[in-house]
Amino acid sequence: MTEPSAAVSLDWPSDADLRHVGTLVLGGVAARTEVPVDRVEELGFALESLSRHVTDPRIALEVTVDVERLAVSIGPFGQDPLADDGVGRVVRGLVDEVSATERDGDHWVTLGVALS
Repeated sequence: MTEPSAAVSLDWPSDADLRHVGTLVLGGVAARTEVPVDRVEELGFALESLSRHVTDPRIALEVTVDVERLAVSIGPFGQDPLADDGVGRVVRGLVDEVSATERDGDHWVTLGVALS
């Protein structure tokens, strides 16, 4: 059963060899929800696609779970990665919700999937 609201935040070096860290954390958090495994995998693919575009030496990730959805925010990006038609099309095809925001001059992307 999913708690009413839970969040995990972390950051790690953006080296190519470590991009999968976010997917591992996502999998651990998602295991405590009712999100189907295939949806978690699709969210992980979207996360990995975006992590390749992080321009900072560190990738930051925020995973939140509430009663309706599992959401992941990733950044910082120097530019909105969703402005690239190829990236946007891939990411939007994998998740239920996609939004881009700006924080302190950097771009962030939030991805979401419904819990049921």
